[in-house]
Amino acid sequence: MLGDNILRNSVLVAFEAVGHPLAPWAHNLFGLLVLAAVCATVGATATAISVESLRAKIAVLIVTLGAAQVLGHLTLAVTSHHAAHGPAPSALMIAAHAAAAAGVGVLIGLVEHAYQICAS
Repeated sequence: MLGDNILRNSVLVAFEAVGHPLAPWAHNLFGLLVLAAVCATVGATATAISVESLRAKIAVLIVTLGAAQVLGHLTLAVTSHHAAHGPAPSALMIAAHAAAAAGVGVLIGLVEHAYQICAS
């Protein structure tokens, strides 16, 4: 199911970036365009990975979402004013991003599994 829809996976990964444009500091257009390209690339990569078991799909989703968050932060730090966090993220920020990636990965995996059951 992961490989069925590049657009869907790209949009799901792009949701990782939703909070950033809403931040008090405005990111410049170039940074957001590069971020969109990074999200689309990670989504396309997730689409190319084909696994069979539900646990493996969820693991791939969690790793992919975590990678998207790391790459998104690096992209914003290089291309915009996102470096306000300092040179290294805090332990709390890392824990929050890890929890978000795990939670969203599990939810997406379970919803896709439920969809497969309902569609069959």
